[in-house]
Order: sequence, then structure tokens, then C-alpha cells
Amino acid sequence: GGAMATLPSDRDFENNTGTFSVVVPSTTPLGSQTVTVATKGNEGSRTATITVAGLSVTSTPSTAVANQAITVSASGFTGSTDLASISIAGNAVTTLTDSTAVTDKSTDNSGNLVATFKIPTDETTRTPGDHKVTITDDTGRIGEATLTIPSRTLTIDPTESRRGSTITYTGDGFQASSTVSITYGSS
Repeated sequence: GGAMATLPSDRDFENNTGTFSVVVPSTTPLGSQTVTVATKGNEGSRTATITVAGLSVTSTPSTAVANQAITVSASGFTGSTDLASISIAGNAVTTLTDSTAVTDKSTDNSGNLVATFKIPTDETTRTPGDHKVTITDDTGRIGEATLTIPSRTLTIDPTESRRGSTITYTGDGFQASSTVSITYGSS
């Protein structure tokens, strides 16, 4: 995955076979990654595939819109350590809803975390689809959850009316806590 691993010093091979253990670097991207083992002087290399799993993170709700508060629950982080970052689709979340800076939030002594924050408001988080919520602690442990941003929909009932009649507009997927305007124009 592009992250260099530190090799143990006692990795001697006899008869072209050997075994050694390597710690997966904390900067390795999550998901399916290629592992390449090269000989000294690059006389030959071999590759294999490994799936790098993230820590357990759950987003509640799992479908939300920009500027809506969500709560993430996570486990498996280093106990009693500060968070390094929270991001959604690569956009940094800097403040939790209780006005605590993300970097001032700590996991409990068992490595568990519960944090509530608003989804940043930008073009990416207003784009419908699945987006990654990524949490990293100060020791480099990473957890991810999937957050779905819904498409915007608008229905009008009735779809035909006269001047002075009442029409009901029902919308979904719009930015939370924002003002919308309804404009009548010629079609």
C-alpha cells in the first residue's frame, strides 16, 4: 500500500526459506493492499495481497446531510489517547458539538470513543453517495465508517393548482438547519 515496513534484524534465510514477522505500518491505507517483499539489491521480488482492516466505527445515523449532527461510536483505539483527526470524505472535522476541539477528545482507558459532531458543509458532503468517516488516534490507529448522503428530492402535492390554492412541498436531502426558497417561474 505504499507504506514501508521496518524489517526485523534477524531475518536470515537458510536454503532459500525463512519466516519473519512485520508490523503493518499505521500509515498503510485501509482495504486491499499489495505487499511486496524484495531481495537485497532488488534481485527479485514477490507480491501478495493483504486486507488491512480498520477499527470498529459506527455512525448514527448512517444516512445524514451536511450540517446535521451525527454520533460516532468506536472501539479498538489506544486506551486513554487523544484523537489526531476526524474527517468525512477527506474534509476535516475540527470541533465537536459540545465545542470541544477534536484533538482535545480522548478515548477511554479501554480504547472506546463516542463523539458527536456536525457534518461539514462543502461541495463534497453535499454530493449524494457513500462517504468515508475516518477517525485516527494519536498513535496512528485508524477506524472508518460509511456515511450515506442522500439525494435531494422534492415533491409537490397537488402538481396542478390555481392561484390562491394551497400546495404542499415535501423535500428530503437538503442541508440541515438551512433556509430554502421557493420561486415560481414560467416553465
